[in-house]
Amino acid sequence: MPKNGKFADFRTWKEGGTLRETLYDFCIRTGQQTLLQEWDAERNAPLTPRDLSYGSKKKVWWICEQGHVWCASIASRTGGKRCGCPVCAGKVKAQKQAYYAEMIAEHKKNDR
Repeated sequence: MPKNGKFADFRTWKEGGTLRETLYDFCIRTGQQTLLQEWDAERNAPLTPRDLSYGSKKKVWWICEQGHVWCASIASRTGGKRCGCPVCAGKVKAQKQAYYAEMIAEHKKNDR
């Protein structure tokens, strides 16, 4: 824990010599529980929001309440622009999204 106690209320760990707040703690602190709800636990397993920094550039899977699935970095969801579901935002056509969902399901089936 740093001497100034800056992160005293949050679970932190050393990453590259600095302390990082987890995605889970960031969401609770900032009232962004929607990100925790959109975390795709099945596709991201064994990782959880408690395992990664809220500013991580690691790409993970998300699923919105409409059932659209997409891959995006954690930082893109927590940074200044805070992007959401690309289908709901009209950036990806639903037909294309359905194709990607099929491909993901097929890949997952063949992986087992």
